[in-house]
Amino acid sequence: MIFMSEKAYIRSIERGVSFLKKTMELKNPRRTIKMGRKSVKFLRKAITIAEKIGLRKKIPFIYEYLQQVQATLGANYLELKKHQDAIKIFQHALESNSKSPQNTKQIEIKSLLLAELAKIYANDLGNLKKAEKYANRSLKLGLDKNYNQEDLLDLYLALNSIYLRIGNIDKISKNYRMMVKLAKRDKRKQLKAQIYYTYGKFLHSIKNDAGESRKYLRKSQTLFESLGSHQLCEEVTKFIEENLSPIDSNNHITDNLNPS
Repeated sequence: MIFMSEKAYIRSIERGVSFLKKTMELKNPRRTIKMGRKSVKFLRKAITIAEKIGLRKKIPFIYEYLQQVQATLGANYLELKKHQDAIKIFQHALESNSKSPQNTKQIEIKSLLLAELAKIYANDLGNLKKAEKYANRSLKLGLDKNYNQEDLLDLYLALNSIYLRIGNIDKISKNYRMMVKLAKRDKRKQLKAQIYYTYGKFLHSIKNDAGESRKYLRKSQTLFESLGSHQLCEEVTKFIEENLSPIDSNNHITDNLNPS
């Protein structure tokens, strides 16, 4: 009996993983969801069998697979504008995450799942209170010392718009300072320039700090120019000319600012 159960467990794992691979390969959202549901079905069956026959040590690794397919399903539900289905499956993915082997990778995945929920509540459902709750949880995890720095910067970029909509100025200021700190070490110059530009505009429009605003706008200007992004460079120049006093407005190259 146990031998037969072990065979059933192995078959369920194999089929669950096979459907997972197909889920990851497909491009059509509806077909992906159909395949993903089959993967979930067999992976859950494997968990049930493992619990019955005493293979509890295997279960966390099955949940790791389950989390992966659930996150993929959530993204595809979003593509189809099925927001409630996406929320439900992302929450299931969070539950699977909590039962997976706990390591840095799982912390990052949990943070990203929370960020997805925050974005749905803010951008699609207009529930800023729930969006802020998930955003706060996501960033708290993201600040773990082992979190990938590029991913952390991307996380701040994704969530900062939520805090802007909420109007939490202190939180936005704190986030921008962290984004600038991370951007200084980031190799993506275009992204760095964009962060300096938006931070410069924020410092002018919200904080009314002309000096600091000009400093970061100049940095972004220099970076955009070095990248050959002439249209964006002109956009920054126009903002400076229209909103700030004309100190060195026509001589930004000689500002001797380090754009890093």
